[in-house]
Amino acid sequence: MICLQRFFLAGLVGFAATAAEAGMVTYSDSISQTTTNWSNNLNVSKFDTSLGTLNSVTITFGGSVVSNAKVESLDATSSTITSKSSAELKLSYSDGTLLFDETPTNSKTFNASAYDGAIDFGGTSGHSFGNVTATISPNDMTVLTSGAEFAAFEGTGTYSFSTSTNDHSSTSGAGNLISQISTTAGDNVSVTYDYTAAPSVPEPSTAVTAAIGVAVCGLVQRLRRRTRA
Repeated sequence: MICLQRFFLAGLVGFAATAAEAGMVTYSDSISQTTTNWSNNLNVSKFDTSLGTLNSVTITFGGSVVSNAKVESLDATSSTITSKSSAELKLSYSDGTLLFDETPTNSKTFNASAYDGAIDFGGTSGHSFGNVTATISPNDMTVLTSGAEFAAFEGTGTYSFSTSTNDHSSTSGAGNLISQISTTAGDNVSVTYDYTAAPSVPEPSTAVTAAIGVAVCGLVQRLRRRTRA
């Protein structure tokens, strides 16, 4: 009896090692800073269903806008000039359904004197703001939790999001103002698949060992009964 118990426990240990476990994998894609306005695609790998069963799909979207503005006030009096770095960043599902729509904005100011007589974006009435960055913060996030939502993300190949930018950068503050603005934008997406791993098949050696153990124990028990008889 003790012999059987030992092999039974050994079998339980072997099979416990094959129990389902939680897993997580993340894929991402990005577009580097590119002159606005643009439209493009962000592609991520789909979930390989051979790994297990999906529990959730987390989509995270981020991005930034960088503007570089130069200004010259032609006003006869002093003024405060504002440079605004801003662009609309959108992310949509492959079917065109809008997922995220953000317009990160950042502003800088310059106190300009009356026009100093030179259009050079310098001196006392002109200024170069340099790179002014606006960022989506915190990143946008959504979590899908239903099987119907998972379908588009399961299988082989890649899933394509569509993304676009629309520039809103500007300068203001002086009634007579000359300005030059260049704007770039970039964004990124990541998709995290949270899943329950498929149970693995027990090693053949485990099953064979258990079977041999049961057979040996049975033989030992029969020999003991004959000896007693």
